[in-house]
Amino acid sequence: MIALPVDDIQKPSKVLVVELAQPVLGTNNQYWGDGVLIYTVDARIATGDSPVVVIPKITSTSSDYGYLHEAPYQVNDVANFKEGNVSIVVSILQKFGSSYCLKIDYREITLAQGLGFETECLPKFQSLNLQMAAKGGKPFG
Repeated sequence: MIALPVDDIQKPSKVLVVELAQPVLGTNNQYWGDGVLIYTVDARIATGDSPVVVIPKITSTSSDYGYLHEAPYQVNDVANFKEGNVSIVVSILQKFGSSYCLKIDYREITLAQGLGFETECLPKFQSLNLQMAAKGGKPFG
């Protein structure tokens, strides 16, 4: 699991989470939905009021698996997330067995004073190449 700050980078109350999706057993007794799941968790929102929001690749209409069964991202998929002054791009590069190799670009954006356009603060840019291992496995690479 990877958690990236979304609001206050030093003391975040909201994070973007990237983790392995667990396949879902549908009403037809078939499993579906492995891949990489991306969602936000906002500590300012009370439990029961939806502090977790899934960012689905596709919002499904399946009566067998539910509306989030196609939420996980697969190899060659790219998820773009922008909120406030943070821009995050998650690229799913490869799958090795039940593990995935990811590239995450994390940028803090600031509004140029008086110019009215956004510019990326390159010193605050981070790019990570990560591999996520399945259930209890250790990251490798």
